Amino acid sequence: NRAKHLSETAMNTNSAVVKQIEAGNQYWQSADALSAREARSMLLWVTAVQYEFKEGMNVFQQFFRIRDLANTLPLLHRLEKIDNGSLVDAVNFALAINYYVLPGSMGGDPELADEYIEKLSNRSGNRLFNRWATGRYYSDLTGSAEGTLADLRWVASQDIADFQDPYPWRVYFQSDAISLLSR
Repeated sequence: NRAKHLSETAMNTNSAVVKQIEAGNQYWQSADALSAREARSMLLWVTAVQYEFKEGMNVFQQFFRIRDLANTLPLLHRLEKIDNGSLVDAVNFALAINYYVLPGSMGGDPELADEYIEKLSNRSGNRLFNRWATGRYYSDLTGSAEGTLADLRWVASQDIADFQDPYPWRVYFQSDAISLLSR
């Protein structure tokens, strides 16, 4: 996966991480060595794993590779400690997805997932991402068709000029919501 490889390359600019990788550790085992400078690379790595799991694997593959999601937790918890606030929404969302999907034996906890979604919802304000992500993925995972539709309708009906997400993402979130609602 190219996104994972590129984020690993960026994380390797940290000499402490390189030492751990050379000693045989994986990136999630080296999370404590990562700094705020590598935060976006860490999040990209986690996102790549999550999308590969959701979009690139069938159910059989997901069953045997569920540990891949569990392995993102140390990076996400490290991000909670070192992020300056610019990635908090994406981190909260990634944690919610993992806590909901993972079995309890691997750290899964649906109640904790709901707490992270609540944090995300409380921060919605001027961001389309929060409602789009909840409608696109979380409500669907939890079986809340009503929640999915409400969030997607809300995103589809907004004036994207009123939001602070990067412009290309605003366009994508809204067009994706409209596309999903038209199915």
